[in-house]
Amino acid sequence: MKFVKSLIGLSLLLAASSQAHALSLNGNQESDSSQQQSPDRPRPILLDYTLLRTIDAATLSQNLASIGIKARNGVSIYKVSYATESLDDTSVNASGIIIIPDTKATVYPWVSIQHGTISAKAEAPSVSPFEGLAEASQGFVAVSADYIGYGDSSALPHPYIIAKGYQKPLVDLLRAARAIANEQDFVLGPLFLKGYSEGGYATLALQKAIETDYSNEFTIKASAPSAGPYDVELTGILNVEKPVVNPVNLPFVVLAYNYWLADGQFALNEIFLPPVATVEDALSGSYTSDQVFDILPSNTTELFQSSFVADFISPKPVLPNSQNLRALLRTQTLLEGWIPQTPTRFYHCIDDNEIPVTVTERTVATFKALGAKSISSAIIPSPATGQPYLHGNCPAIFSPLQWFGEILSGATAQ
Repeated sequence: MKFVKSLIGLSLLLAASSQAHALSLNGNQESDSSQQQSPDRPRPILLDYTLLRTIDAATLSQNLASIGIKARNGVSIYKVSYATESLDDTSVNASGIIIIPDTKATVYPWVSIQHGTISAKAEAPSVSPFEGLAEASQGFVAVSADYIGYGDSSALPHPYIIAKGYQKPLVDLLRAARAIANEQDFVLGPLFLKGYSEGGYATLALQKAIETDYSNEFTIKASAPSAGPYDVELTGILNVEKPVVNPVNLPFVVLAYNYWLADGQFALNEIFLPPVATVEDALSGSYTSDQVFDILPSNTTELFQSSFVADFISPKPVLPNSQNLRALLRTQTLLEGWIPQTPTRFYHCIDDNEIPVTVTERTVATFKALGAKSISSAIIPSPATGQPYLHGNCPAIFSPLQWFGEILSGATAQ
């Protein structure tokens, strides 16, 4: 099913998210415990930020009315340009957005929102602001990166589902957001992380980076990765086994890994059944996901060579393409090399048709076996009647806000 920017379930978040608004107004919540710069802090990375638009509360409420949200404040949306590093450690200018409530608070909770898979460069947050509007309408400062390959870095291929490709750029956007807060004379308080699908993977990658490498700069209050391919090899096998696949996700992984990790050594004509040029053009950033679905087949046997499929899903692949791809997928797992310390809740719909819920179940079990004490899951069942919750309409896209609101109000254990 096509990934859509569904807002289903947001109406359930009003009561909890209003706690964030109340806290941002009174200005007495805890401030960011790592606000001071560390001695080895790199040079300032904020290059520029420009106002894209302001939306008053009435207009925002009108825009959100169809999903039951009444904005508690207006917002200002800024494009942020900042310096960071690409996957190959070269300097690159990247971009994203910061959305600031118009409450004139001195302390705000803030949330880093990692967006899901997009195929068109025109869908990046700084080009088509969407991510964070609901959160900011309830009192959060919302930050969302375009990712490398979009926005100011659109000349580069996007390092899709490659952990390092998210980590430094996302950390640097947080640094840029802090610089903006300093310039505008407000304090960023508790930091939350959330993201869905690709954004779920990016969220957990960011959390890992902060906990292992940047804990002197940032403290995460809570993290909510949702429906992400955290165990990348397992996700790949489970998807290739299916008769119908998303023609964006899997080819996107193959092309990204071939460019960034395999030095172009994959024999793509032995992986894809359509002409390689057709696949590359479909995922060049010129087409929306809906358009890609019209260009590339969704049937696994029409998208991939049968020899590749059979070998890739076998217990011990023998063909170079599947051997190498499986090995690279294993290197991108987020289940190794750390034990999460932040209160972390993994959200997933049980009937997800693109990222099987098995991935989240195994992730949670693995971390608990390693000794993680603050790990939990929220597996969401489908309605008893009507359409099931699939990947594109799962309430997990937004339901972490309820948990964040409860934490801010002190109504739940972290």
